[in-house]
Order: sequence, then structure tokens, then C-alpha cells
Amino acid sequence: MPASRRHILQAAVATALAPALPARAQAGTAKIAVGFAAGGTVDAIGRRLADKLRGGYAETVIVDNRAGAGGRLALELTKRAPADGLSSVLTPSSMMVVYPHVYRNLSYDPQLDFLPVTTVCANALAFVVGPGVPDSVTSLKQFVAWAKGRKSAHGATRAAFHAVLAMLLAQVGLGIATALTLAHVHVAITHQIGAVILWVLILRARHLSIYPIAGSIREGTA
Repeated sequence: MPASRRHILQAAVATALAPALPARAQAGTAKIAVGFAAGGTVDAIGRRLADKLRGGYAETVIVDNRAGAGGRLALELTKRAPADGLSSVLTPSSMMVVYPHVYRNLSYDPQLDFLPVTTVCANALAFVVGPGVPDSVTSLKQFVAWAKGRKSAHGATRAAFHAVLAMLLAQVGLGIATALTLAHVHVAITHQIGAVILWVLILRARHLSIYPIAGSIREGTA
């Protein structure tokens, strides 16, 4: 019993003193991989994080910028790094949450290749509109309804379909004129040329509906 009591007391004292003992930093250089170029938001956060970790986590902590492929290069680098506790990656959550559902062939598995540590920071995103949107639109739901109610979000696309309609009406008129003049050569040729122009306008309108030209609401080109 005395020996057991002594052991218990020693363990209790050691446990009480443990938080007060200074933690020893790992030897070597720790790298925080960042998938974006120096000077950006993620890079700035990574450098502040490295300053806080230097001396406690490791003797030296540096930021390793590996910009490219939408941040995936940094993840691939960290995946291939030795499991020595000196390699980590600072990345937005989209690379771990969204990318697996967007890219068919992703070179890493967020659940199998990485171990999450903590959330470093959080930021807010704002949705704003220009002066061309009516004052009655005060929510995202109302904006979607207003946008769907417009004929087209792009002025060039609307103009292309208006040209198709105008040319179609002109062709109807030329067709009637051809019939009334018993297919006069000049009217008939004009009618045939109009048919070609109509097809060109239809193809252009279709192309712009699939690949619209972005415009500006402020400048009145949208």
C-alpha cells in the first residue's frame, strides 16, 4: 500500500506540473503549402500562421507557395510529403468539399490522404448588383425572379433574335411579292438572297444564346 500511494502521488504531481513545462519544438523546417501566389489572401494568412507556429511547433516554419491548378498543386505536394509532422497545407474548404464533386479525375482523396487539423479563419461573401436592377429587388430570390423575367440577360443576344424576326417578316413579304409578280427575276433573286441571310442570322442568334457576349448593366450593354 505505501508504494502504491507513493506512485499515485508522484503521478498526480507530474500531471499537475506537465502544463507548466515548456514544449520542445521539432527539429527541422516545417512547411505550410499554399496553393496560391505570394501576396494573396491565403498567402497572407499562411504567413501569419507561420509566425505564430515558429518556435513552438518547429524551429523554422516557412510558407511554400505552389500556385496553379486552382490550388491543387499544394495538395498534391503535401500528399507526397513524408509523414514526419513537418508538412501541412493551408487551403480553402472548396478544395476539400467542392472539388471532389467537380473534377472527374482528382489526384487526391480528401478523406484518405489528409488529416484535418483546425479551421484557421472564416470569411463572408456578399452579393451586390448594379444600378440597372430595380429598387424593388431586395433579396437573392427576387433577383433570380427578375433575371428570369427578362427576355435575355445579354443585349447582343436580344438584338440577334430581333434581327431574325425582322428578316423573317421581310422574307414573308418577299414571298408574297414573288407570287404576285409571277416570280419576277429580280424579286426571286432577292428572295433567295434573303433566305441565305435569314439562315446566317438564325445561326448567329443560336450561337449567341449558347455563348453570350457579356455586357454591363451600368453601361446599358446588358
